[in-house]
Amino acid sequence: MGKHDSSLKYNQAEFTAFLDKIIMQVEQLMLELKNKDKEIEIKTQEINKRDKQIHELEVRLARILESVENDNLQIKEEAKMEAETILEEARRNADFIINEALIQASQKIE
Repeated sequence: MGKHDSSLKYNQAEFTAFLDKIIMQVEQLMLELKNKDKEIEIKTQEINKRDKQIHELEVRLARILESVENDNLQIKEEAKMEAETILEEARRNADFIINEALIQASQKIE
């Protein structure tokens, strides 16, 4: 039993061809893996770029919203002040008309 089993004999050329085939397949798989890694890296960079763009958009939109809210408050304040001015002028006009009416009424009575 110390000698090699004769049933395990192989053809050296066939074995070398088999190993070469396996090596080529492994090399092909490694190349495909490397290409996939590059694709993943490119996609990751694209995603990061889009994420940055989205963040910048969010910041700009937040600033626009804040500006619109401030403008809205200012417009409301200006409208309130204008309404108060109109009411005050209307009161003065009403007082003037009432006084004129009282003066005319008192002149007719005299």
